[in-house]
Amino acid sequence: MLICSVLEYATSYFMEKIFKARWWDYSTKKFNINGRICLNTLIPFGLLGLVMTYAVNPFLMGVYNNFSITQINIISLIIFIIFVTDYVESVFALNKVKGVGVLLEKDNTEEMSKRVKELLSNINWRERRLIKAFPNAKYFGNAIKEAKNKIESKQEQIKNETNARIQILKDEYNSKIEQIKINSERRINKLINKNKK
Repeated sequence: MLICSVLEYATSYFMEKIFKARWWDYSTKKFNINGRICLNTLIPFGLLGLVMTYAVNPFLMGVYNNFSITQINIISLIIFIIFVTDYVESVFALNKVKGVGVLLEKDNTEEMSKRVKELLSNINWRERRLIKAFPNAKYFGNAIKEAKNKIESKQEQIKNETNARIQILKDEYNSKIEQIKINSERRINKLINKNKK
């Protein structure tokens, strides 16, 4: 459980940093850490680890012991070639998704995922395989631009409201100055008229 939790957390973190994508999110589940790992998945990982250690591995070791060194080398080479091919294909697919861009924004997650899946619908088998492998991946391409536009729109709104408020204060200030000026002239005229009498 511990090894799987560290591996899953690190994989989620580094894939998000490198490819700008969040491939799974457990934030809605109880007992999660930053949405990257949760107890609901760690317990099955631990149980499967026990099954692998005490059931599958002994069986495979029995099969393995029946092969010759030459057969083991050939099987190892085939598995290695499959692994490298899969790795290279996955990196190409991930780089294509990376170009789309991703953001962890709860509001637009479904919409952005839908947009990316539509964008990638005309792609080759390796990208389709990636989409099938991570159907709940949270993509966001235009979300950053949309967020920036929202911020700029809000700034413009605040600026306009501030300017309108300043204009109101200026008008009130000018009105008060005019009123003071008129009152001062009246008082001066009264004093002048008083002195003349």
